[in-house]
Amino acid sequence: MDITPVIELLRTRIGLNAESIGVQVLEKAVRDCMAECGSASIEEYIQTLMCFPNEVDRLVESVVIPETYFFRDKELFNGFKEYLRQFWLDRKTSAPLRVLSVPCSTGEEPYSIAMLLFDMNIGRDRFHIDAVDISVQALDAAMRGVYTAYSFRGTDPSLCNRYFSKSAEGYVIKKEVSSAVNFQQGNILTWDFASMRAGYDVIFCRNLLIYFDNAAKKKAVSVLFRLLNGDGVLFVGHAETARLSADGFSRLAFPRAFAHRIGADPEHRRVVPCPSGHKEKLPAARAQGDAHRARVVSKKTEPDALPRRSGEAHGQDAAKSRTNAAERIAEAYRLVGAGDIDNALRICEDLVAHDSYSAQAYYILGQVVDSTGDGYLAEEYLKKAVYLDPGFHDALAYLSNLCERLGDAKNAARFGERAGRVMKRASGKQGR
Repeated sequence: MDITPVIELLRTRIGLNAESIGVQVLEKAVRDCMAECGSASIEEYIQTLMCFPNEVDRLVESVVIPETYFFRDKELFNGFKEYLRQFWLDRKTSAPLRVLSVPCSTGEEPYSIAMLLFDMNIGRDRFHIDAVDISVQALDAAMRGVYTAYSFRGTDPSLCNRYFSKSAEGYVIKKEVSSAVNFQQGNILTWDFASMRAGYDVIFCRNLLIYFDNAAKKKAVSVLFRLLNGDGVLFVGHAETARLSADGFSRLAFPRAFAHRIGADPEHRRVVPCPSGHKEKLPAARAQGDAHRARVVSKKTEPDALPRRSGEAHGQDAAKSRTNAAERIAEAYRLVGAGDIDNALRICEDLVAHDSYSAQAYYILGQVVDSTGDGYLAEEYLKKAVYLDPGFHDALAYLSNLCERLGDAKNAARFGERAGRVMKRASGKQGR
């Protein structure tokens, strides 16, 4: 079945890079949607998508699979808390802290943000949280606010007592938290996403860019740039930092928080814990950020034309690029073995930013993140590796072991069986 027209439709609508989730996964989603709407052929299904917008929504819902939980990535929330302590709490302004969570999925992230603010004794009148997602189904779940124990994995158990009530359905978010979040349906790639919103002091946009093709990434980063206040902070995912440095952002050195702000001089990028009673100020942040914004926006949006290269030269460049990537992957492996986690992570982030199809890079990312104690995020990266390379034995075996450690016996067995089949096929080929 040729699903190329569907892939193109999803690329146009939501910027999806089909390879980022795996063409096989996408084909299954298409088959399921075809069965639900009664389409007998891919041609008939395309016509259905063209005529009935709700069928496009159904397809998007089947492709956009949420993976989230409360206070996911503790280092990030530690960085958020440190940003507030150093740069926001002492501001001489009555304006509320404005926060954007996009995509917000089923609500765990924006609710975590609200709970952290309450825990810091920041009153409801001092902050405003917008939570946006493309999935109506995910937003319905978020606004319903009922969660199972799976959403609390790795979370402080006292959280349930403070902000949730127990019911027969699960854990229900309390009104003081749910009323603090404004949920909205939206697509970051639409023309009105930025124009319909005021600026934000803090933006959480994690693990979205990795699913976009290059054009969509460029557009999304431009939108984030426009929405972030000059002295604000943007939090992204582990594999998304390298892209931002080329687009007017600089990284703040909150440990493993992957925080960025609009262009600052190198000496201003370093953020360190301040002595008690002292708060460091961002240097002329608003004026500097707005000036930098103007310079970046005024640049050409397209690169200058390059001279045409012969097929032979292009092939040589491609071979050189593959060799360079292999060398960097080998270096990342060496750094992991030597315990130099930060530099191994930096190499993998850069590899993924320039080649989002690198299963090896995601595999190393999974190992590195697992070594920091975040098994659930490691699981995501490893799943990405086996999406991109279904025959990646080492990643499958690692996933099996990881799932077993996380108490997920079903997936541990499933990935173990897949690893066994891959090994069996490889042995069969060698015996011929």
